[in-house]
Amino acid sequence: MSDKSLKGAFEQWEYLSASADEKIAYERRLKQIMDAAAKDKEYELRVQDAEKEGMEKGKHENKQAVAASMVEEDFDIETIVRLTGLDMETVQQIKENQE
Repeated sequence: MSDKSLKGAFEQWEYLSASADEKIAYERRLKQIMDAAAKDKEYELRVQDAEKEGMEKGKHENKQAVAASMVEEDFDIETIVRLTGLDMETVQQIKENQE
């Protein structure tokens, strides 16, 4: 029997032999621990989402900057759309803003 399974067996034995008040206290503490772990995981996921959103925003802004440079160099709109991946409307707005 491994130490981990032995420890689990003793924990289970202690839980089963505890009084009602001790069981309630144990379950409350277990809930606190699980809630804290869930809160930490949620925070981690929110940070990851924010980082991903920031990266996407940065990529889009970079594409717009490249498109603006291409407009200044008199590239035609279709070429800018094809090379940057931006939609036609966005490129036209960039061109209108520079005129």
